Amino acid sequence: NYQSVLADPSLWSSVQITLYFVVLALAQEITLGLACAQLLNRQFVGRRWVRMLALLPWAVPPIVNGIMWKWILNPSYGAHNGLLLQLGVLGSGRDYIIWLGDPVLALVMVVLADVWKETPFIMLLFLAALQTIPGDLYEAARVDGANRWDMLTRITLPMLRPTLFVALALRTIWYVKCFYVIYTLTAGGPSGSTQVLGYFSYLRSFISLDLGQGAAVAYLMTAVVLALVLVYQYFLYRNVDAA
Repeated sequence: NYQSVLADPSLWSSVQITLYFVVLALAQEITLGLACAQLLNRQFVGRRWVRMLALLPWAVPPIVNGIMWKWILNPSYGAHNGLLLQLGVLGSGRDYIIWLGDPVLALVMVVLADVWKETPFIMLLFLAALQTIPGDLYEAARVDGANRWDMLTRITLPMLRPTLFVALALRTIWYVKCFYVIYTLTAGGPSGSTQVLGYFSYLRSFISLDLGQGAAVAYLMTAVVLALVLVYQYFLYRNVDAA
């Protein structure tokens, strides 16, 4: 089973697509999650309600999220093309973009749908961690003349290192075994351009009914995730270990 799977070009294509998916989605989720967490960590009127509303996308079931984005991205009546038409980006209805019909655009849209849903989870992790950082550290840094960038890179990010590792590890695991958003939005298409490892394993196990090769792919997914998590651990904690 392992020999058959490893000799299949479709597997290596899925590995490449999965790596693209992980890099694109992680970069956006970590950046947006940290930015939103810092905003919601400040004092302002209605902060409790804003925090609650910010978590709503995360509460949407995965299947519902996929179907919703499929409606939004529909080339004929979707809200995405409609908004671009109203803004004048699209000249007429004939210029509507088939978002899920192009291999590159389809992968980008799948990433967008997943980022919209999962960023609140990353934000919640960072928000909880930010509230554990003593405010005295920032006050002392201001007295010493540090600007916001200095405080971010020398106080916030180092203190968030454990949370960042957890966020990277969890989201990588979920990306590699991603299924629902792929299944509802693109079914791995077009031309296999969104066929990540999790969906590839599903196809082998339940469409081709080759449970042996499907299980082999699942174990290979575990190895890929383990390797990526070890890489995260090395880069996040190498300076700490050296100290």
